[in-house]
Amino acid sequence: MKRFSKVKYPNKLFGDQRLTRTAKVVGGVLYAYRNALGVCRKSYGELANLAGVSSDTAAKAVRELKAAGYITMANTHYYDKKKGRVVRGKNVY
Repeated sequence: MKRFSKVKYPNKLFGDQRLTRTAKVVGGVLYAYRNALGVCRKSYGELANLAGVSSDTAAKAVRELKAAGYITMANTHYYDKKKGRVVRGKNVY
């Protein structure tokens, strides 16, 4: 028997008529994968895979959620020794 985690999604997010269905799904993924501090660290590719959409669609949904005031976003960077330069890391929501 499979065990599923129980996540209570915010009703305000899913009841907002301004958001598209895709934005609501991506918002639900962000909400489900947040840590104890309410922070989620996922790339657009990971979000797209979890939400079942393309990376471009996930990026558009994140911009929509940000414009609606549901999330804030910060880009991270780190030094990659193999590449010998600073590269972009996962986004922080």
